Amino acid sequence: MPIVTLLGDPLETPSRCWSVSGRLAVMSKRKFADSVCVFCRERPSSRLGEHAWPMWLLEMFAEHEGPYHSEINGKAVLKRDGHRRGYASIPTVQTPCCEPCNRELNRRFEQHPKPIIRKVIDTLGMVVLTPEEAGLFGLWWLKTMLLLSHEETVDSAVGVSPERWDLRQVPDDLYSWMVTGESPPGGLSVWFARRSDTAVPAISDPPVMFLPIVIADGRETRFMMKRACLKFCEVTLVYHPGWPIEHPLEATSETVRIWPTSEEGLDLSALRGTNPWPTMWVPGPKLRFADGAYRSASLPSPQNLLHGALVPGVVFSRGPGTDL
Repeated sequence: MPIVTLLGDPLETPSRCWSVSGRLAVMSKRKFADSVCVFCRERPSSRLGEHAWPMWLLEMFAEHEGPYHSEINGKAVLKRDGHRRGYASIPTVQTPCCEPCNRELNRRFEQHPKPIIRKVIDTLGMVVLTPEEAGLFGLWWLKTMLLLSHEETVDSAVGVSPERWDLRQVPDDLYSWMVTGESPPGGLSVWFARRSDTAVPAISDPPVMFLPIVIADGRETRFMMKRACLKFCEVTLVYHPGWPIEHPLEATSETVRIWPTSEEGLDLSALRGTNPWPTMWVPGPKLRFADGAYRSASLPSPQNLLHGALVPGVVFSRGPGTDL
C-alpha cells in the first residue's frame, strides 16, 4: 500500500500516517478568522493561508487510487464498528499567511524547486542533484518541515491533529526569514532518507537521540524535531541551536543531511533503503550551563547524552519533565 504522507511527532505522542491516495481536499470551510500571518506577524491571514504541502505536489497523486486511510505507528485507525476509518480525499495542511507573504513564498520556494521535487519523486529518489539543485531541494524541505511544525498549522482531516512545536520554547524567529530574503537561522538540520518497508536496518537496535532543554547565557531553549514522509521520502527536521549534531544513520548511508547543504551536490541514489522510524528521538535532560560555558566544540553527541555529568560546562541537570 503506497504511502502518500506521514506526519511524525515526538515519541511521547503517536505518529500519524496517510496511505493510499484519493481526491484532493481544499479547506474551503477552513477560514483563518482573526488569525495573523505567521511570517510577517502584521497583516491578517488570507482565508486559506499557505499550503504546507503545495497543491501542485498533491496533484501528482492520481485520484483513482483512493480512498484514504489513516495509520498510527503502522496500525490502521479504526472506527467504532471496527472497520478502517476512511477519508474521501487527500488532507491538506495549511498555515495562516497573508497574500503578500504567500506570493513571496511562492516566488522563493516553489518556482525553482518545483521541477527538482518532481524529478526526485518521479525517479523514486534514484537521482544525483547538482550543488544548485541540492541547495533548492534542501531549502524547500526546510521550509515545508517548518510549516508542518508550526503551532498554528491545521489539518483538513477530521480526527487528525499531529503535535506541533511549542514556539514559546523557541527563542529564535524561525519563520520571518522566509519572506524577508534573509538566510535561515542557525541550529536547524534536515535529513533525507529513502523509506522501504522491506529494508533491513544496518543497525539492529534503533539509535536513540536525546533532545535536551538548554539553559545558557540567560536563554532557555527546548530542542525539538519533526518527521514527515511523502511516498518514499522520509525527512527529519531538528532544531538544535548551538549544539552540532550528526545523524547516527549518516555513517551507514541510510540518511543524508540536506540542510545545511553541501557544496558537492547530492547523490540520493547512493542511499540505502531504510525501514520506518529507524531512529528514536526522545526528550532529554534539562541542562543548566555556567555563564559563557555553552560552547559547541566541547559538546558530546546527543546520542551519548545520558545525563548532564557528561556535558562540559553543565552546573546542574535534571531528567526529562522536571524543573531545575
